[in-house]
Order: sequence, then C-alpha cells, then structure tokens
Amino acid sequence: MKGILFQHFIVLMNIMAHPKSGSELSAGSGSPEAIGKHYFKQAWAYSQCIETESRATSHTIDLYSPKLRETRRKLREKCVQILLLSCSYRRKAEELLWKKGFYELTQRSKSNKQALDGSSHLYHAYSEHLSMATGFYTQLLGRLEEHYSLPVTSMDHSQLIALDANNADFQWLKDAAYRCLLYLGDLGMCTHTHTHTHTQHYSHQ
Repeated sequence: MKGILFQHFIVLMNIMAHPKSGSELSAGSGSPEAIGKHYFKQAWAYSQCIETESRATSHTIDLYSPKLRETRRKLREKCVQILLLSCSYRRKAEELLWKKGFYELTQRSKSNKQALDGSSHLYHAYSEHLSMATGFYTQLLGRLEEHYSLPVTSMDHSQLIALDANNADFQWLKDAAYRCLLYLGDLGMCTHTHTHTHTQHYSHQ
C-alpha cells in the first residue's frame, strides 16, 4: 500500500514540476475557460499531494510541516487565480480551496486533545491556522468585490435581487460572497470554541 501511495505521489510531483508554460496555454486557447481548466488541474494535483502527505502522517502536528504548509499555500494561490477568471471552474475551485486548504486541517486539529494544551505546538499551530484562515477569507471577499466591481456585501436585499440575472459573474459572486461569509462564520465558531474550551480546561485543573 505504501508503495502505491509513493508512486502516486511521485506522479503528482512530476505534474507540478513540469507545468505548461504560458506560451503553451496561448498556443491552444487563451480563453478564461481554457486557462481556468489548466489552473484547476494544477490545483487538483496540489490537493492530491496534500491528501497523500496527510494520510502518511502519524501525528496531527505533522500536518503543519513546512512541506504541507507550502503545498497548501500553492493550492490557495492557484484557486484564487481561478476565482478571478470568468469561467465554469470557479465553483469547483471554491470547494477545493475550502476543503483541502482549510476544512480538513481544522477538523483533524480540533479533534486532538493536544489542541487544548496552551503549551503544545499543536495548540499554537491550530490557533495560527484559524487566524490565518479568517484573514484569508476576509481579504478574499474584498478582493473579489473589487475585481468584479460589485460590492455585494454592502448591498441590501432589493439591490441583490435586482442584479442582472443574465450576468453569470454577478450571480456567481453573489453566491460566492454568501459562501465566504458562511466559512467565516464556521471559522469564528471554531475560534471561539478553541479559546473557550482551552480556558475551561485549565480553569478546572
């Protein structure tokens, strides 16, 4: 089993090490859809590397290794590039970004009792992760609104309803902004639970 995982990992690393150049992209089609497809393949390869590396870890703290941190950073960067394109891969990129960039790491971290130990490396790594994730989605929301010139978070219900139903970018951004706010809500609850449970845990010792 380990041999199969290792071979799979090598294949994925080769994919990322030899991405298509910009000239190769433009030689075929430089449309946002084609570029989005290419970027999503790269993002998917990063996600599979994260999956393979995460399964091989023995301890939760190993999920915060420099190698995995860097791969998650590359995944986030590639997914954001997709979100700034008018293409059909944006929704898939949103899901991949949340799942592999933040959600799975959050779930595994908060289920480990060491995450409550204020003196442990895991506690500080998890706290940093939650803070970074909150900042990331806050900035992403603002960046998307600026990029598409549509401040959806400051619009009231009637203004949102009045958005051009035939404009795919407007409709996607409206839904994407809502999902970003949901993610921020989840992260806020995780942060509150993490801090509150840690305080309770040590006040009863």
